[in-house]
Amino acid sequence: MSSPNHFQIFAYCLSDVYNTPVITIIAGRDDSTGEFSMHRGLLCFHSEYFRNMLNGGFKERGSTSLIIQEVDVETFQLFFDWAYTGELGAKGSLASGMLAWDDLLKAYLFADYHIAETFNNLVVDSFFLKWENNWGLPTLHVKTLYDSTTEDDPLRKLFVDLCVETWPINNLEKTRAPYPAHFLLELLMGLKERDCAPAHFLVGPCLDERTMTMRARFCERYHKH
Repeated sequence: MSSPNHFQIFAYCLSDVYNTPVITIIAGRDDSTGEFSMHRGLLCFHSEYFRNMLNGGFKERGSTSLIIQEVDVETFQLFFDWAYTGELGAKGSLASGMLAWDDLLKAYLFADYHIAETFNNLVVDSFFLKWENNWGLPTLHVKTLYDSTTEDDPLRKLFVDLCVETWPINNLEKTRAPYPAHFLLELLMGLKERDCAPAHFLVGPCLDERTMTMRARFCERYHKH
């Protein structure tokens, strides 16, 4: 599901990426900050936002240090480790479902805001893999997702599709959470589009079949290009 050629392409750029100055990035605020030393070329290669900031007409052009208070240390650590290793989180954490929903959502919003497309797509893949391993959805985070993304956001699409397929509608009554109106509308439209009842593929062979169908069109529907 992830972009298979990204690090193949990256391999051809290694000499250029690492033959650049190392800059200092300070993430977080107040007493919760972390300092990272990162090759400028690597940061720019992975993020259009930072590429424009450091190479464009902004005050940070040519800077040897950046302060990003709006990004917490743990989130930037995930991005930093991935940029150098190609892995998201500790080795094996995705397969075992150890990476928390909250961590995944923060990583996704970081990637979305900083236009880190490949990292963004990997986080979407990870979201789906965690769902496959846990058969649960982080519905308590839906408000944050909808408050922080646009209407055509890929993770929104994935979240709604998974809710349509596997989320019992009586969960709305059980949790009584203040779900965003737009989410509820998209959920109803998804049910109408499929002409089905909520969570109709919750268990058994039908769910396996639907999972295979989603995987087949995953890149087209849920990845940024």
